[in-house]
Amino acid sequence: MRRECPEVTVIHFVSDGPTSQYRNKTNFYLASTVPFMMGFQHVTWNFSEASHGKGAPDGVGGALKNLADRIVAYGTSIPDVDTLHHQLDAQSSVHIFKITEDDINRSSELVPPSLKALPGTMKMHQLMSSSPGEVKTRELSCFCDGACECYGVREFSFREKETVLQNKGGGGTTEVAQKKGGGDATEVAQNEISEDTTEVTQNEISEDTIEVGTWVLVQYDGDLFPGTVTQISNGQYEVDTMTAIGENKFYIPTVKFPGDKVWYFQDDIKAIIPDPLPITSSARHFCVLPEIWNKHSKKNPFRI
Repeated sequence: MRRECPEVTVIHFVSDGPTSQYRNKTNFYLASTVPFMMGFQHVTWNFSEASHGKGAPDGVGGALKNLADRIVAYGTSIPDVDTLHHQLDAQSSVHIFKITEDDINRSSELVPPSLKALPGTMKMHQLMSSSPGEVKTRELSCFCDGACECYGVREFSFREKETVLQNKGGGGTTEVAQKKGGGDATEVAQNEISEDTTEVTQNEISEDTIEVGTWVLVQYDGDLFPGTVTQISNGQYEVDTMTAIGENKFYIPTVKFPGDKVWYFQDDIKAIIPDPLPITSSARHFCVLPEIWNKHSKKNPFRI
């Protein structure tokens, strides 16, 4: 889709709601992260009610099964998935993609080892996300406006702090943010707005907008690196950067050396960015939000 229709920025999924396939925390996390890595800006996943899940995909699947039966009836053996894929692809106008075990393993690496379930999963019929790792849910789907509050929107975060905002739009709102690990690390804030992941433009980069601890994207010797600001002095910024292991793929080294922190001029700071996204289940490798990376990188914009 990104190759054939690059102008598309919003994607909608429609499926039934079995918890073993679609309506579960793993799929919720992937739906709120992977589309942004591909350049989409908003995603919804809509679950049909029980016994109401028949639609176009079921018709396409039924037609392909009937075609496979006819191929066998006419004397062609289909002993494995490779033969099935070849025969269906040659005799059908439907685009068929083969998902290998390596593809599944790569997707599994994107999921953190521990995810907490979203409250009200079984009542949910629409999942929405406009920021990586941040989701909104409601009991009925609505498409009137991406920012509408119809049908009691609830918010949840897969980030370091997991956030639930209940009954938004229905009077007073209370945000409960619980740090991973539980214990006494729970904080309650009234009407607190979730983290803003909007990139700050170059004209707004200054000592007034950059503080110690801010994540920035810096340019060093022609290459881009994410890092955190550790000191600010006389219009220069000391940044502790991550180590690159590929195009938009970084890790935090376990051993730090004095030369790892470099001072940068303001012109070397290309953007203020949100926290890098984990791209492996162990959360050892990270990437910069693709829309920010693509804007500043001179390399292939669709490569992660």
